[in-house]
Amino acid sequence: MVYDAVIIDDEPWSIVDIQKTFPFEELGFRVTSTYLDSRKAMQALVESPPHLVVTDICMPNLGGLELIEYLRQKGLPCEVIIMSGYNDFAYAKRAIRQGVFGYCLKPTDTLEVKSLLIDLKKKLDATYGHTSKLPLEMVPPPTAFEELLAYMRVHYNEKMTLDGLAKRFSLNPNYCCSLFSQSVGTTFSQYLTDLRIDRARSALAQPGVKVEDIARQVGFSDAFYFSKVFKKQCGLSPRKYRQQLQSQALPRE
Repeated sequence: MVYDAVIIDDEPWSIVDIQKTFPFEELGFRVTSTYLDSRKAMQALVESPPHLVVTDICMPNLGGLELIEYLRQKGLPCEVIIMSGYNDFAYAKRAIRQGVFGYCLKPTDTLEVKSLLIDLKKKLDATYGHTSKLPLEMVPPPTAFEELLAYMRVHYNEKMTLDGLAKRFSLNPNYCCSLFSQSVGTTFSQYLTDLRIDRARSALAQPGVKVEDIARQVGFSDAFYFSKVFKKQCGLSPRKYRQQLQSQALPRE
């Protein structure tokens, strides 16, 4: 089954970037509409709700969070993925409480987005089966664990422990460990490492930034250890990975 998706962003270049970064068609989605004006989008969504809404968070007239609140008040069960250039946990926490499926920071990481869409496709398949009709029920309330994951996606570069996070979000550490295994399919440590390496790969695409500085930016105090972990994850050292990116970006004659 193919699911309908709508993109909302007040910057035309951002809409183009989302369409390039998100492998919609590859994973069973089709973009039916794009909107630069969030108020026009709001009216259209009520008249014909899609399965997925991808929206910016800060827009003139009507912000992304206000748009989601309106959709929820109308009882529309659209899944929502927020795209934001703001690395602010307050935004992420508020979005999670409104039942958004994902919160991605700009510039987006292709692998992170692909993984998110794969998970969403599984959820939609389980929800809708072979029918394309949207059920008239609200999205289930988010959990403390979802807020914990949102916190990690924003504060990935800070020092954190499983026990510390469990305490912060009022979860039993052992239960929290089980949630990582059941919900994310990996351990807390590996999830945190994946977040940091994904951000590092995006940073390596920026010329002129030293590898040592990138290591610190994503949460590694030791550049040598960062390089070791990066190579284990990606198969290349950070410097060779950057060289590969630069060679791919060179214009062909």
